[in-house]
Amino acid sequence: MGTKKNSAFTFLALAALSLGGCATPGHFLKAGKDKKPRLTAYTSADGRSSLAPLQLQAAVQPMIGDLELALASDPKNPALLTDLAQLQLAVGALEKAEAYCRQAVAVDMRRREPRKILAQIYLRRHDYPMAKIMLNALDGDSSDDPMILNMLALIALQEARPEYALTLFKKTLARAPNDVASRMNLGTLYLQHRQINAAAVQFERVLQIVPEHRDAKVHMAVIAAARGQKDQAQALYEDVLAVDGGNVLASYNLAVLQLRDQNYGDAAATLHIYMKNDGVRKEDKKDVAALLAEVEDFLAAGKIGTSDAEIKKLAARLEAAAPAVVAAPAPAPVATPPSPTAAPPAAEPAAAPQIKSADDISSLEKELEL
Repeated sequence: MGTKKNSAFTFLALAALSLGGCATPGHFLKAGKDKKPRLTAYTSADGRSSLAPLQLQAAVQPMIGDLELALASDPKNPALLTDLAQLQLAVGALEKAEAYCRQAVAVDMRRREPRKILAQIYLRRHDYPMAKIMLNALDGDSSDDPMILNMLALIALQEARPEYALTLFKKTLARAPNDVASRMNLGTLYLQHRQINAAAVQFERVLQIVPEHRDAKVHMAVIAAARGQKDQAQALYEDVLAVDGGNVLASYNLAVLQLRDQNYGDAAATLHIYMKNDGVRKEDKKDVAALLAEVEDFLAAGKIGTSDAEIKKLAARLEAAAPAVVAAPAPAPVATPPSPTAAPPAAEPAAAPQIKSADDISSLEKELEL
């Protein structure tokens, strides 16, 4: 395929940027004191994980089985009920997670963890008023809990209050500099407003904490592509797809990169990968399917990299077909999905923050010392 450069694709970098930051991830494995792997949750509201789906299932199901056996002999143990709720949330079983939470609260009304998990469940269901009620009952923005502050920030973004969200992210990171979800969501907010360098700082820090964080890698790839670092971007996308072949963020944004280079055969193959993902929303699949048909028509007709008008037509179709985006763990965690990036499989588009100019973000960043 040709690699001819064409100015008609200059705005595609921005189309890709709208897909660059996604909802925050929420779980990763680390060794416990007994050297056994533990699934660790970190401020999740959208259900995304640094583990590929099959890895997550393989890690979580044995833990669920062990806890259910323990619960059978101690059915009112609030710690067991809470742990089961968190694990069920990790694999997206919201009804089961809610049932365990409510059982835990019924046993001990003062227990905070199950109520935080309930707030995450409401976020995942896009029931922001109920999530806010739950969080305010847990001290709201007076809390020192990073998870509570991060979820309140996500709700603020849904309410088109980015300044308040930034204030909450600052407070969260001041107390927990390694909070992955808050850094993902802050990076996503910067990406939404084309603050590429500020976003890159956040995603780089995430990768220092969780080197195999797939969403952070995709975000860095989008930024690399926007900077003209095509080879670096492609390497990052392919690194993610080698571990998680059905990754929606990586496959879609890689197709964007390939189309910019007029590599239509590769782009068609990548879009087929995207289309095979069961988590993609129907409306997104419909739009991308139309785009894929146009690309394949180009290939069938042998019109590879012909006129500027044809290139512009494909570019416009690609931008119009961009999957829904979220600015934060659009319930989920998160640090989804929206995001100035492709949304997690089941996420709805988030309301775009109403910041009037790029200077607004820059001045806020200086003020918040982020």
